[in-house]
Amino acid sequence: MQIWGLLLTRLALVILVCHSWCFSQYDIIENFDPENSLPESDLIILSTAGSIYHNLTPESAVLLSQLSFLTEEENNILDQVIHGNTIELTPDSRLFTLTKSLWSPRQDIKISGTVFHRINKVYDVQYKWSGEFNIGQFTMGVLGERDPYESNILDYNSFFIRTNYKNFDYTIGSYQMLAGHGLGSWRPFPVKSDFGTTNSAFRQGRGIQPFRSGHESWAYRGLGWNQIFNKGQLSGGISHRKIDGSIVDHKIKMSDLGLHVSDTQINNHGNVSETIGIGGWESDLRNGKIGIIIGGGSWYDKNENKLINLVSSFYGNYRYSDLSIFSEVAFTSQNKKAVISGAKLKKDSFQYGIVLRHIDLNYFAIRDNMFRNWSNTAQGEFSFFQELRIRIGSSYLNIYSDIFERLLGDEGEFEKTGNKTGISLIIKPRHRWQVRTQLKYQESSSDTYGFEGSHLSSVPVSTFKTTIKWSRNSSHNVQFQILKKSTQENLSSSWGLQVRNQYDFGLWVIKTFWMSSVINENKKLYYWDLTLPGEMRTKVFSDSGHYLGMGIGYKPSTLSMINFRVSSSWNAWNFNALPIVRAAMQVNLSI
Repeated sequence: MQIWGLLLTRLALVILVCHSWCFSQYDIIENFDPENSLPESDLIILSTAGSIYHNLTPESAVLLSQLSFLTEEENNILDQVIHGNTIELTPDSRLFTLTKSLWSPRQDIKISGTVFHRINKVYDVQYKWSGEFNIGQFTMGVLGERDPYESNILDYNSFFIRTNYKNFDYTIGSYQMLAGHGLGSWRPFPVKSDFGTTNSAFRQGRGIQPFRSGHESWAYRGLGWNQIFNKGQLSGGISHRKIDGSIVDHKIKMSDLGLHVSDTQINNHGNVSETIGIGGWESDLRNGKIGIIIGGGSWYDKNENKLINLVSSFYGNYRYSDLSIFSEVAFTSQNKKAVISGAKLKKDSFQYGIVLRHIDLNYFAIRDNMFRNWSNTAQGEFSFFQELRIRIGSSYLNIYSDIFERLLGDEGEFEKTGNKTGISLIIKPRHRWQVRTQLKYQESSSDTYGFEGSHLSSVPVSTFKTTIKWSRNSSHNVQFQILKKSTQENLSSSWGLQVRNQYDFGLWVIKTFWMSSVINENKKLYYWDLTLPGEMRTKVFSDSGHYLGMGIGYKPSTLSMINFRVSSSWNAWNFNALPIVRAAMQVNLSI
């Protein structure tokens, strides 16, 4: 009772809402590759937008513009809406699909906010609470989470309050600063080498924004503000908090797991005390923007290890006719630098882009998260990425290539090199059919593969995947996937079949879900899982087996909805293995 009393006390700070986006979300996310899930903050933004707003307005466009997956062109369209221009979206555009899924026809209700409570059960229980609401000029949000086996029912919690005053907007609590192209302060999820990378790399930040994600060590906590001018924006923030991690050899090792179960995880919980100050100026040009970021921080752990670092970054972009270019260069007080530049030519159904990057060894800013191949920051790199996209009728051809090498540090280090190449073809022979075929080839140096002269030997891997999908409508579809993966040692293939259906019975919605896969040599297959509103889950098959699931949604009124899902998975094709049962329940409330 004490636990629930504590939860009710904390949740009493908010008046909450939601329901409209519950069962239409799959229409949006199914267009993304299940191997690269969207960040949680995107899902929260979509759920909030679908609950609070009724259509595309300057206010809702401001919220949607914070989505990480938007292309530069989509972002420009939202900018026009924000500035009061009337925009008619084409039916074949992704923004049209997005807005249609968010705001299907419904009764006009005065919305004040959104809240949900989710319980997941596999081996142990996971709890999650989230809410956001508007009161006048104030926007308020809260988030609480307890991962499986953690002892504290509110192991992680955050909140923010955002308000506007004249040309200022202020955020108190958890926030992030999105500026430039990732060299100074960025989202917790970086751009990766894959199809569509060019559009992602060209995305530019919008200053101080509320932090809605459950990523536990990434947000700033304190005060952040944006001041809007006729020709630009001034942004700044101060933050003080404790984060998970440690300081070793004058380098900070931040933990991204957010789990506090093992002795090591518990010891690292809040081990580092962090104080940050950051500011940025961005000015609008006739056909582009220029900006600067200046910031600094200090980090101290419980063992009295400390780190102080300053960063300055300069960035800009320019557009001339069908050509767009961008660049950002950053320097730190530790004599480290990073550079990223790119150009994109888009003409009708043709698009070609390049991105170059140079990152020093041990480069560290404040919340840098730039486009890179080696996640280990000790591995500096130089790389050249290019991508070609062509649309021919209802078919789409996409080709990318990334060539990269490790920058050498101490004398005696061996060189590391690599390359990635991918080609994808999407064909829609008929209205209900879609065939997606892609071939990826990757070759990169491995520390465990031996030496060849002064180089580490390479490990070539090629992957061929074909997905055939039939959809009667958005509620009924069948998907078949086959994957072939080859290395120097072997050639093997895996295949899988997915069938999903949705049935509407007035106040009730029922979803059924079936997947079967044959996996050889650990050649994993990825599918979109059965989800609750606001979730984006991937089902990964690493062993042959089956997966059966059902989801039930009940909407007793326009102001509330209850969702439940249960699934069983067998990690054996003949059903000999004991099934792993998963269940979850979520309650959404609206006012």
